[in-house]
Amino acid sequence: MDHQTVERALRGEGWRDIRVQRDPPGMFYPSHAHPMTTAHVIIQGSMRLILGGVTRELTVGDRCDVPANAEHEARIGPQGCTYVIGEE
Repeated sequence: MDHQTVERALRGEGWRDIRVQRDPPGMFYPSHAHPMTTAHVIIQGSMRLILGGVTRELTVGDRCDVPANAEHEARIGPQGCTYVIGEE
């Protein structure tokens, strides 16, 4: 899975402000929220995402849309994680 393909798909759905994020192994994002809905598509590695009290293990090809103002947290997997983010 490559970021250009994912970016094209997200743009086709109307997502704006699309970027590639690369995080090192074990990075932790404590509970936070964004003022807009975001889409996260994993293209390398893995991430554990907690959203609405539900924990999801996201790996290559997985997508998670986080609603605006939804509290969530994430921990990056042992190989790091590269993902494409789209914002409304």
